Amino acid sequence: DERPLDGSIEAAFSSIDPDQVYRTVGWPLSRQFPFGRLLWLRKNQPDLLGRCTRICTGNDWLGLRLTGNWVIDRSTGSTMYVYDQMAVKKHEANLASLGLAPELFPELLESGTSFGRIRAEAQSATGLDESSEAVLGSFDHPGAARALGIHRPDQLLLSCGTSWVGLVVLPDRTAGLDARLLLDPYESGSGGKWCGMFSLMGIGKRIDAWFDTIFAVGQKLIPELKQDSAAGTAAGTQSKFVLMNQLAAAVDPSGSIPEIDLAAMRPEQPRVVSMLSGFGPGAVFRGLMESTAFEFRRMLAERWPLSESMKEVMMVGGPANSLIWRQIVADAMNRPLAVRFASHAGAVGAAMMAARGTGYKLDMLEPVVQIQPDPKASRIMDGRFKRFMERSE
Repeated sequence: DERPLDGSIEAAFSSIDPDQVYRTVGWPLSRQFPFGRLLWLRKNQPDLLGRCTRICTGNDWLGLRLTGNWVIDRSTGSTMYVYDQMAVKKHEANLASLGLAPELFPELLESGTSFGRIRAEAQSATGLDESSEAVLGSFDHPGAARALGIHRPDQLLLSCGTSWVGLVVLPDRTAGLDARLLLDPYESGSGGKWCGMFSLMGIGKRIDAWFDTIFAVGQKLIPELKQDSAAGTAAGTQSKFVLMNQLAAAVDPSGSIPEIDLAAMRPEQPRVVSMLSGFGPGAVFRGLMESTAFEFRRMLAERWPLSESMKEVMMVGGPANSLIWRQIVADAMNRPLAVRFASHAGAVGAAMMAARGTGYKLDMLEPVVQIQPDPKASRIMDGRFKRFMERSE
């Protein structure tokens, strides 16, 4: 929904101090986030907004339905732009800018807080019994960080999805403000640290576009890329992912690898055909994986002044299921890489918060997989990264 970008809120938007908003809520002012969307409703559908009795995210709506209690966790609340992160209360000036009453929004509580038992009507609808409690969670990436035990400033979470997100534990909130990161209260409510995030927006979609084009044109050129009738289904996509990893893993990193700049290069068919013919599918897939790692390494250096102090990278998301992609990230960063829970780290983090809120103890049975960087591959990839940076200047 791009209606907030239609120009109708520019006058109201330009009257707001973006630095004041950022320092208060911890997220930069954006037309596409809830603050901009509420401004758009105030301008274009004031009657609709006037009839609202509650304004919420899906999380607090579900909590209300389950328990009858109207609350939101501090982490998710940050994305609403109407709460003061430090004061832990609703922000009157931001609400006044929207012309909205404070009581329209839920009250803030810490992540991991139990906020009520499941009421009778919700029990019959969900199958939960009267002993079940609802517990507040968090934004997804801080949830994954909890699952992986990220507590130190020398640890880095790399969360790979539609966007590739980096999460770091902050020395203090001011350090995150100075670096213009997305700020999350994380463990600060219980005496711990804040965390900050930065993002390669939409890189997952760019990877998918290359992935789809390679398979679409490559089936006519490369025998290994011929697909059966399952192509296009979930099973077909999975088989393609497996084949991509097998082909990329068979390529010597010291060999000839195409240098793909995902930010500047689009997967036009003539370009992809030329790469497949010149390098082979395995090298093209490896080049694609290297490019994502290089983009992330560049952004880390640009966004976080303490990036050189990082001792360990922890990787989650779909690409974390790929053995070769794990190794490429470890080699490109020249740091040890740890993988645990892969695609499910956010859900495990939510379970940990639920356990804390209800007094249960979870046993973490899945081991941590450690991947060490290969010194020779790291030296080779460092040279390719330097050329990548030169092209980007």
